[in-house]
Amino acid sequence: DFLPSLGQTKLWQRTLLGHEYAGDFLASSSWPLNLWDVIMEMNDSTNFKTVRGMLSSHRGGADLVRAPLLRTSIDPQGLSCVARFEGLPTPHCRMARGRLNLEGPRLAVSMGHVSLTVEIATVLMKAVPESNVTMLCDDEVTQKSVSDAREAQEHMFSCSKMCSLSAGFCSSPRVGFQWQPDKKEWVGNQADVLVCFDYWTCVQMGARHQKPLLIYDGMQYGAELTGYPDPDWLSLPYLRELVEHDVYVRERVQSQALKPYEVYSQEAPNLPPELRLPANLRTLLVTNDPWNAESIFFRTGLRVPSARVVSYYLSCRYDAGSLRSQSVFVLNCRGRCGACQGFWFLVWMLTPDNYPLNFYRTDDYVDYCSLAKDFRALIMVPHGNVMQMMYFEGTNMALPVLLPDLRLMSRLPFLWWSERMTQSCDEECKMKFRNPPKPEAFQRPHPFPFLVTTLPEGPDRVMAMLYWMRLLDYFHWDWALHFESAPHLLEMLLKADLLQDASQRQRRFMLRERRRARRFWRDGVMKLLE
Repeated sequence: DFLPSLGQTKLWQRTLLGHEYAGDFLASSSWPLNLWDVIMEMNDSTNFKTVRGMLSSHRGGADLVRAPLLRTSIDPQGLSCVARFEGLPTPHCRMARGRLNLEGPRLAVSMGHVSLTVEIATVLMKAVPESNVTMLCDDEVTQKSVSDAREAQEHMFSCSKMCSLSAGFCSSPRVGFQWQPDKKEWVGNQADVLVCFDYWTCVQMGARHQKPLLIYDGMQYGAELTGYPDPDWLSLPYLRELVEHDVYVRERVQSQALKPYEVYSQEAPNLPPELRLPANLRTLLVTNDPWNAESIFFRTGLRVPSARVVSYYLSCRYDAGSLRSQSVFVLNCRGRCGACQGFWFLVWMLTPDNYPLNFYRTDDYVDYCSLAKDFRALIMVPHGNVMQMMYFEGTNMALPVLLPDLRLMSRLPFLWWSERMTQSCDEECKMKFRNPPKPEAFQRPHPFPFLVTTLPEGPDRVMAMLYWMRLLDYFHWDWALHFESAPHLLEMLLKADLLQDASQRQRRFMLRERRRARRFWRDGVMKLLE
């Protein structure tokens, strides 16, 4: 009796599958109506199925409602030699040959996303203790600039902001800074490895300095260059140029060990001659999560590894004192995601006056140590794959992080980034987004575009959402805490044993993954320098 009449099906689908902001979260994902029991109109108006029925009618469809637990967050794709250190079979894996010289490699690191930049710089310094880092900055780094940056609302391209958040890294004697254009050019020419983040900048640096490139992709999200819609895929030739020079890709090609569906194209990327990388130049392209790695495969036909952030730059940890706190930190999305704000508004309305915990939400940056020590837990409603850095950092400090479960996330939060990219698109534009140019011989193993809102509402979009959601880092770990409704969240926050167990599991996970990360990145750097 609860199900709507067929005449109102579309209206109820919109309400239950994610178009009503705060109203999105009024129901639980499992009670009184399970999301998979929502009736969907199929391709003709006389054919109706539940989401569950629609999935079960497709081969492998039922698997899409389960996010796989991963064994490791460092190269879960199995493209490197990291598994060999644990005695696991690694066919066609070849360890890097040679030794680093006594001076150690000189790493020139361009400035990108604040946290992502300090992440890759610190993990490389741990993995290759002989190395030294020079930051290539747009801003001059002084004591005053760092002090002023503490209150600045920015998270991109600022070395001063990075130093205000990670003073320990910036004060290391192994770290230097250069912001003058002519001297940055000299540093690039003298470097042994160039570290960069966006495809266009990386290709330019490699072509200009002709030095090995390490690309840590955690800020592209399938919309390179500008972060705005590019249905003509102007950045794709730059990405292909980097991937086809990748050390692990070339190893697989030479060993005739390409993965299923992989295609190494002989077609030259459509780039000006001055931007073509030298044939013998080596690259290493790594993403920070499986979603990004899979989106690169969808565009290029070649696989690259992902390596989760391990946050060596964070020194504080959640502990028993944190668990006794009565304050819960609510992550602020800075107004970018209506569903995130809508959820917070709903929690605020539903919380009883006598609820023993307090919620803290602010527009200001909060010190990492304060976050780890002063709060009982962190609540996040991520908008798509865009807020993963904060999730990495929170879990690496062993701070319990509570997230919507997969079914609850399948409403508006997951769609935010895709809608931002496609909201101004007409049908021709969406068609271009659905079908990026690809090497002629590459046959994609599935039809699901990662910008899922390019598909019309209905079964195909639901399948695409479920496919790509499973690749987000939020759903892969046995210590992850997921709530199915706002009341469920309020209940979970009161369970000290639940939070403590998750924190302890996160701590053990972080220590294990840091060991793997050091091995992975050292082998990668040495392959670049062979």
